[in-house]
Amino acid sequence: WHHAATPRTWDMEVHAGATWLGRDAALYGAAALRWSGVEGHEDARASFLTPRGRRHLPPWLELHTTTRWDPRDLLNRHGVRTCNATRAIIDLASTATARSVESAIDHSIRRRLTSVPTLSARLAELSGSGRAGTRLLQTLLLDSGGESFLEREFLRLLRRHGLPHPAS
Repeated sequence: WHHAATPRTWDMEVHAGATWLGRDAALYGAAALRWSGVEGHEDARASFLTPRGRRHLPPWLELHTTTRWDPRDLLNRHGVRTCNATRAIIDLASTATARSVESAIDHSIRRRLTSVPTLSARLAELSGSGRAGTRLLQTLLLDSGGESFLEREFLRLLRRHGLPHPAS
């Protein structure tokens, strides 16, 4: 998928994987956030999400499967099908640290890629028995709504001391 003299890049891996997998695949989790320009995921590997029926694919790509393949979670960005920020954050919560997920939430909100109500609603639809990261994300969403680490800390202090969230 590239000439031997050409250095292999992350963008090449993404385009090769997306082309090889076709329409029934999308960038997954941290890779989807990196492709969308969300800070903090510069070292993410090219990983893809596919419907459960495509488990038989060879392992030269990092693949994740799902039984909940929903077109509203997908978008086309720069010629590559990717999960939107909302789905990517939900998927990220199953493998990343709390700080990394907090950062992804805050940066995605700041860039208007998602919102707290959208994240909460989609998490409620996707969560269930055996879904890793659900509790972590529910906890982190309690103090979301700001656009930075300091705003998140302020909202956490308000919650801890029983004070109401500021009105929008």
